[in-house]
Amino acid sequence: MRTLALTLTSLTLGAAPALAFDGGTDGAVNHPPVCNSNGPYVFEANNTPGTTTTDIVFSSAGTFDPDGDALTYFWFEECPVAFFVDPTSATPTMTVDMAGQCSVTCKFELRVFANGQSAKCFDQFTVQDTLPPVLTVPPDLNLIYGDDTTIGATGTATATDNADPAPVVTYSDVYTPNPIPNGFEGVITRTWTATDYCGHVT
Repeated sequence: MRTLALTLTSLTLGAAPALAFDGGTDGAVNHPPVCNSNGPYVFEANNTPGTTTTDIVFSSAGTFDPDGDALTYFWFEECPVAFFVDPTSATPTMTVDMAGQCSVTCKFELRVFANGQSAKCFDQFTVQDTLPPVLTVPPDLNLIYGDDTTIGATGTATATDNADPAPVVTYSDVYTPNPIPNGFEGVITRTWTATDYCGHVT
């Protein structure tokens, strides 16, 4: 007995995916897999320390083959500032360069293969910086009149940001004299400010 492999292909745009007989003696139909890329995605920028890149992770959860055949994956990006680190993973990591960017939106595609059949799904992701810098300021000090009150002597604030590797740190001073003669001259209130390149202020 001779086994025949038969493939049915639709020529109508937008029609259901082709069905193929698996070539076995039982004549079972080989169904295409079902693709799910779970987007659109929105991520908060969270650059790796010392870099301008954020790593994000996608999921193919919900992707399956109706016949139970093993799945393989391939992810494609359409993004000049991003790439998939492991494009054949079911849960791939993408590296996005956020240098000078407050928001990046790009399209991507997942292709799924199972026993000679395939399916694809199209999606998009956004990585954005919506958070202000984190500011760390020097502790309060008690000084004697005439002591050096510049930041070189009293300490300076530092700032970190999820996207901007170098937030701008500034300060302003307000001196309030003590109206009561009880031993101290007054108080310098030093206000520190950190601003990232997206304009978020702490």
